[in-house]
Amino acid sequence: MPDSIPTSHLALAWVLARGSRGREQARLALAAQDEAPADVCAALRDRVPGVFETLHASGWRFVAAGDDEFPTALALASDPPVGLFIRGTLPPGPGVAVVGARRASAYGREVAEYLGRELA
Repeated sequence: MPDSIPTSHLALAWVLARGSRGREQARLALAAQDEAPADVCAALRDRVPGVFETLHASGWRFVAAGDDEFPTALALASDPPVGLFIRGTLPPGPGVAVVGARRASAYGREVAEYLGRELA
C-alpha cells in the first residue's frame, strides 16, 4: 500500500508534519512538494497509509487541490482550500460546501450539521 499513496497526499502530510499554519503557507509548501526531503517523505509514506485506511473505512477520502476529482470551480476560487475531506460523491455542477474549524464549539458543530443536512 505505501507505494500507492498519491504524491499530493504525501505532500499534504509533509505540510502537516512541518506544522505549517495557514492556507497560504500550506499552498506554498504543496506547490514545492518536489522539494520535500526524500527521507521525510519516506517516513511519512510509512505512516500515512493508516490515516487514509481509517478515512476509507469510515467512508471518507481526501482529495488534494490538483487531484482530478478536486472541483474545478473551487480550484478557481480566490482562496481555495488545499484539500477536501469528502464523504460520498461529488456531483458535477453547482454545489454548496460547509467549511468548519478544527476546534469548533458545540454550537458551531450543531449549526454546521444542520446546514449540511438541510442543503444536501
